[in-house]
Amino acid sequence: MTLQQLQYITALDHHRHFVKASESCFVSQPTLTMGVKKLEDEMGVKLFDRSNKPLTTTQAGRAIVAQARQILRGVNNLKAYVSEDYNKLEGEFRLAVIPTLAPYFLPRWLPAVSAALPNIKLMIREMTAPEIVSAFDREELDLALLSTPLLENGLREIPLFHEPFHLFSSEVKNADIIPSVKAGELDASELILLEEGHCFREQMLALCGKREAAGPGAYTYLSGSIEAVKNLIKENKGTTLVPQLAINSDSDWEYVAPFKEPIPSREISLICHNTFIHELLLRKLGECARAVIPEHFEKQNPRFRVEWK
Repeated sequence: MTLQQLQYITALDHHRHFVKASESCFVSQPTLTMGVKKLEDEMGVKLFDRSNKPLTTTQAGRAIVAQARQILRGVNNLKAYVSEDYNKLEGEFRLAVIPTLAPYFLPRWLPAVSAALPNIKLMIREMTAPEIVSAFDREELDLALLSTPLLENGLREIPLFHEPFHLFSSEVKNADIIPSVKAGELDASELILLEEGHCFREQMLALCGKREAAGPGAYTYLSGSIEAVKNLIKENKGTTLVPQLAINSDSDWEYVAPFKEPIPSREISLICHNTFIHELLLRKLGECARAVIPEHFEKQNPRFRVEWK
């Protein structure tokens, strides 16, 4: 068994195609095929089912590939440690951000990151929380920004800030006096929710003490966009919850009602593998985040963190 063979099987598991896997490993297709076959013979187990198109990883293969990824990650981290890469603020890193945070936080955060870390390049993708966890399992991510606690083995959570929730409703705009809302009084059946897969949807339901809801009115609107739901409420009738960074105009505030204390909030954290060694980078990214959020986010008290898992 060699490290190169472990690279072959992780690449094949990712690409599900011998030619694409060999290209990603910079070897010929016969070389990769032979390396995988030798490893299967040595271990006495079939790692891939070649009868399927595209090929699939067997049950035993999935467990072995997961271990191979962990070994390769450890080797890469050891190489970086020996070469002192852990203190270098340069390089390319793959970052995922949940859709309910990306359009509101990234425009604030990225200019600060660019100024503080000019030699860092972030390859950014919007992904839901379940997609992020799966991508970490496949070694497709270095970092992520999402709502925690996530409580996934092998992943480290670094809390950055707590973002308050607000009620966003057409009834508020038409009210003579802006009402205040108590979390326990919310009815999930009266809220317009995001589609399943978004952790913010689960937090909304958790505030209502439920895990599912049919939704209000004579229609069901499935969306992953807070902006789409806000615009729907502005043009029609309806109620939803929004995180405060999503309230980005004076016209938005006309629809907003505050929560009574304790104020519900979501914890936003930076996520990485437990073996991620770039500690200085993590610290700098966190400093940039805390520098661009409103000061009252952390001063707001009393508050409570809404969990979603």
